[in-house]
Amino acid sequence: MLMLLCGSHAVAAASLSAAEVRKLLNDHGMPENHAGLYIAPVDGNDEPISLNATQSFNPASVIKLLPSLAALELFSPAYQWSTRVYTDGELVGGGTLNGNLYIRGEGDPYLTVESAWSLLRAVRARGIGRINGALVVDDGVFKLPRFDRAAFDDKPHRIYNGPANALMVNFWAVQFTISALADRVHIDAFPGSRYLEIVNQVKHSGERCRGGTRYVSYQARETNEAVVVTFSGTLSNRCPPVVIARAVIPTERYLEYVLPGLWRDAGGILEGRVKRGVVPDGATNVYTHLSRPMAEIVRATNKFSNNMMARHLLLTLGKLNKERDVEIEDGVKVLEDWLLSRGIEVPGLNLDNGSGLSRDTRISATGMANVLRAGFYSPYGPEFLASLPIAGEDWALESRNFGQRNTSVRVKTGLIDHVRSMAGYITSGSGRTYIVVLLVNHPDVHRGLGTRLQNAVIRYVLDL
Repeated sequence: MLMLLCGSHAVAAASLSAAEVRKLLNDHGMPENHAGLYIAPVDGNDEPISLNATQSFNPASVIKLLPSLAALELFSPAYQWSTRVYTDGELVGGGTLNGNLYIRGEGDPYLTVESAWSLLRAVRARGIGRINGALVVDDGVFKLPRFDRAAFDDKPHRIYNGPANALMVNFWAVQFTISALADRVHIDAFPGSRYLEIVNQVKHSGERCRGGTRYVSYQARETNEAVVVTFSGTLSNRCPPVVIARAVIPTERYLEYVLPGLWRDAGGILEGRVKRGVVPDGATNVYTHLSRPMAEIVRATNKFSNNMMARHLLLTLGKLNKERDVEIEDGVKVLEDWLLSRGIEVPGLNLDNGSGLSRDTRISATGMANVLRAGFYSPYGPEFLASLPIAGEDWALESRNFGQRNTSVRVKTGLIDHVRSMAGYITSGSGRTYIVVLLVNHPDVHRGLGTRLQNAVIRYVLDL
């Protein structure tokens, strides 16, 4: 068996031939044409170790690295998204607004519920207490087709399946906390809404804790008046609270359901309703909320592999050419132009939404390696490298243990059914930093085989 599978890695880089790579794949039951591999020092002209390196593969979440680097270079790490608040009426005594309050989103990828409350509280601090008109949502900066949350994997309530939106709040999520108290089970929803009805059928138990979430389940259904979420199962008071974050409210109704409660929590009164519209000409800007800076957004996007944030990065690229009605195609065009202007060759690229949650996205190992090389030497290389997960520390790589060499491994991984991928930088024992790309498309490779292949390649490069 190939030495890098046996725990001994004395073999030199040049001796890892294509034949040996094929043996590595074959030993794992992997046809050689189902994987693309590229390994080369980032600082030299050494002949790369490669197999099928120009063949296109589905990269899953690894594709997030493209809009991440493009956004850093085209907007700078300090760039911030704005969410602007306007009025079209008169503010009279007692803080009453005789008119509408408008909130125009411009694509903030990380407008959490806490940030949205802070925005509304800042509006309150400017003297507006009662809105006699409507609260109008203007999300027209992005123009997106109707989104089917169940289309990808039939899991419409999972947060990762959410759509982009110029005024996306809290990733469309509601966090449920199920706590077994001394004599009963309590369920809390955040953010709350009078349109959200919780039916608590969870039974209380005093038995030993045997794993909370395995014994609690939920079902959600929408009526004409509310979203009803029914929880069932059993929870022991010896278990810690169970926390479940799900997108149970339909996206098109989320702001209608949630914003009135946030305005009320901020101390305001809304006489009208929440509706969609456009900020009229002549409206007065009363407050502008600024997002976290681009460097932080890119870091969160890649370390936590956030699909919606990646889509927002791609759409934000499109804002360079259009002020409103930005479509995914606009972002793709800007990204392709950026690749051309930077001389980054990406053979086999097919980019559809920027997140990797796709069956159609394609890239070659060579193309991804060229992006990584450009990122390493970019003026914003430190910010780009800082966004990659570190082995043994960050989310998807938290359980990957390579001992004291964990911090030498900075790679973005990707995982969807039948796809396992990784791309990033590994600093070997000799002190050289290598670009490493492994793209594998094969039935059931996501069930463990792909991870074993990744670990074998990582250990090999660490010992070069």
